[in-house]
Amino acid sequence: MIKQEDIVELSFENGVHYKMYLPFKESDYIQKIVFNTKKPYEYEMLSYILTQIPKNSTLLDIGMNIANHSLFLAANGFKIYAFEANSKMSAIAKESIRLNSFEDRIKIYEFGVSDRDEKAYFEKEKPWNFGSMSLSTIDENHQENLDFIECKSIDSLDIQDEIALVKIDIEGMESKALKGMKELIKKNRPIIYAEANFVEDFLKIDRILNEFNYVHWDIFGNSPTHLYYPIEKLNLNQMLQKNLSNIAGLKLYWTEYMQKDCFLHRIVNSNLNETKQMKRDLTLNLNEMKQMKKDLALNLNEVKQIKEFIKELTKNTENVNHLKKTLTYRWGKSLVESSKSVCKFFILPLTLCKDYRAFRQYLKKRNKK
Repeated sequence: MIKQEDIVELSFENGVHYKMYLPFKESDYIQKIVFNTKKPYEYEMLSYILTQIPKNSTLLDIGMNIANHSLFLAANGFKIYAFEANSKMSAIAKESIRLNSFEDRIKIYEFGVSDRDEKAYFEKEKPWNFGSMSLSTIDENHQENLDFIECKSIDSLDIQDEIALVKIDIEGMESKALKGMKELIKKNRPIIYAEANFVEDFLKIDRILNEFNYVHWDIFGNSPTHLYYPIEKLNLNQMLQKNLSNIAGLKLYWTEYMQKDCFLHRIVNSNLNETKQMKRDLTLNLNEMKQMKKDLALNLNEVKQIKEFIKELTKNTENVNHLKKTLTYRWGKSLVESSKSVCKFFILPLTLCKDYRAFRQYLKKRNKK
């Protein structure tokens, strides 16, 4: 049973509207964006797609996730073959499809896409960003105790519909997916959107698509998705114009104006935030040092007071020792002791005489000092 608070409705100026089921809107990166903005993830790219191909065209959404792209395109009149290897994401997508009665517009294939039939698995779940989970292929000799996922090539499906556009976002397996749809690309010459975050991944897909006579045309999103056109759909003037625009864009990055949301902007902002934090930490440490200095001054005063106390105590001890050696103290002590014993009482005169002699000796030593 799905919760009503997990459903969000998206509405657009062209009158299109649809619902999305977002059960992980508090934690998942994409679901959180959709829920908070009330727009699909990568809306700029999706809006551009609407201008590229006619309505009622058929598309491939490889790496459907929660059907973010498929739902938007279906709501705008397209038919979609969607592919998703993560069963949890497929279940969410199916709920959204049911809410909008899009079963006749979106057909889901629940397996991984590769260049051959093989088995793969997700190494770990990433609840903060389900879309960033990547498949690892399984060695035939190490298949035990793994919850594996079947992978197939697109060409093995023998899709008969004319495919106008392909979007691929499968976290590093884009190049293998492209190799596995060689015949479909050759037959249909679709526009292709392929994600590649890293140079290594980009070079793989770029080399493959260059072999297929495709031209890199544009980049969309913070997780770069690369747009490729079949070379025959472009003329020389268009390519020259695009290259000049790209050069101008690159130059803009090196002007004195900070470009919002670009890689360099994020690095500078990150370093700036780190510097501010270091400054705050330094201020705190400085305040702590000042407090330590105050505490140290207080401790020094306490040490001085203790020294004075010890000096006074020493003086008092000397006075006590002196008092003990006076004749009065000696005789008083002997009188007290004689009262405790009959024997001591009888020898009291002798004891008093000894005390007197000891006192005389003490006086002689003291006078010599």
